[in-house]
Amino acid sequence: MAPVSRWRQLNLTFPDWQTAEDFAATRLAPELTAAEDHRAIVAFWFIRKSETWRLRLLPGDRLAQVYALLVSMTRRRPHRGVTEPVYRPEAYAFGGDQAMTIAHTLFHADSRHILGHLATPAVPIGVNSASCSPGRLMRAAGLEFSEQGDVWRLLASRRHQPNAHAPSPRLIAAVQRLLTAADDTARSPLVITPQWPRAHEQAGLDLGFLDRHGALTRDLREVLTHHLLFLFNRLGHLPPLTPGYSRRRP
Repeated sequence: MAPVSRWRQLNLTFPDWQTAEDFAATRLAPELTAAEDHRAIVAFWFIRKSETWRLRLLPGDRLAQVYALLVSMTRRRPHRGVTEPVYRPEAYAFGGDQAMTIAHTLFHADSRHILGHLATPAVPIGVNSASCSPGRLMRAAGLEFSEQGDVWRLLASRRHQPNAHAPSPRLIAAVQRLLTAADDTARSPLVITPQWPRAHEQAGLDLGFLDRHGALTRDLREVLTHHLLFLFNRLGHLPPLTPGYSRRRP
């Protein structure tokens, strides 16, 4: 068993995907960012599990403010259930204790920017941000183009949909152009908030450093694949493993 972490976990279960996302945009985004800005918490991040959002909060020095935040988020809200299980980090899957610290830093930066964009419909998160951020992560970690392709293969094998339609030639060409792009468009969220892609690049650099010094508990490509699964989960662009699941996003 992994040791108990200082991070606290709060599971919020909603009636459906849309209600969860609306709540994240209107309530979680402002309350969590304000709590971090006022040092009630040091950091936060989230993962989606069907209609449940798993929040992880790293408390600051004033626990009373953390409890006030939890009460504020769970009182008179549209969720069907609230639980607070023990959070145990997936340290081995992400490459070990040092790599888990890198992961938590990236999770936080990614979650904060995603919530910010959910709360700003005028600047939607598109497929470009979903696909270019992993490219930055992998390039910074030192993966060559063919090695990046192997990570995408591993990702596809973990989210294989046997009944999915084959992609059209036009879609394949568009994705190839996207994955080989050297820069972003002026309207990309990655240009508007440059700290977001920089967080992915820094995580890649740090993971590459650990890999070169033999400090990862798993192969670098497996670690990066796990990061991509979590990234697309936060964005809401990958189907879960559970069958019979429906949601608003394609």
